Amino acid sequence: MKTQWNPSQFRDFSRFEHDACGIVASIEKKKIPTRENIFHCINGLVTMNHRAGFINGEGDGVGVHIDIPRVLWKEKLTEAGADVSAADNENFVVGHVFITRSEQAKAIQDELEAKLTQQGMKLIFSSVDVTDSGALGPIAIQENPVFWQFACLANVTGQDLSSKLFNMIVDFEQNDQVHVASLSQYHAVYKVMGLETSCRSTIMTWQVQLLHPL
Repeated sequence: MKTQWNPSQFRDFSRFEHDACGIVASIEKKKIPTRENIFHCINGLVTMNHRAGFINGEGDGVGVHIDIPRVLWKEKLTEAGADVSAADNENFVVGHVFITRSEQAKAIQDELEAKLTQQGMKLIFSSVDVTDSGALGPIAIQENPVFWQFACLANVTGQDLSSKLFNMIVDFEQNDQVHVASLSQYHAVYKVMGLETSCRSTIMTWQVQLLHPL
């Protein structure tokens, strides 16, 4: 006979482990983005390594969700010969997309770029050379997807833009070879399948930008 669970049984929850996975929040109260704050967040994830599912010492993944690093993006736009002021615009959007590494990867990227254009998004930066595959473990390297990072200017702002981006994420992921880590005018997500014993160095080395002093 099964006993039906009820909320009264949810007591002393802080004394016991519950399931796997872990989440940490590190908030910069002064509203000034800092590299140190990202380090605090990643170090917090390291302390929760024991909560991560892993095989042969290799974790199933770790990620960091941050506000768009606009100072860093101004540098990237400068190097790309684009308008630096775009990074401060309300219609400035950053996308992080994983595409299965295959012969079709470039064609899939081209298809996604066409969809951006169809939705009134002007692409001003695009690169698939922003990660270091050497940081991946033996399991993760077997997949090693293409990481496509891009920035664009939308033809709408505010809630209209948020709604449009949500629908675009759903549309992008109709293709099983595509995973959208983030597509937003506010935030960016950096994620990686990493080694349980060194998730800090794995995510920071693979996602090269997290090592940037800005």
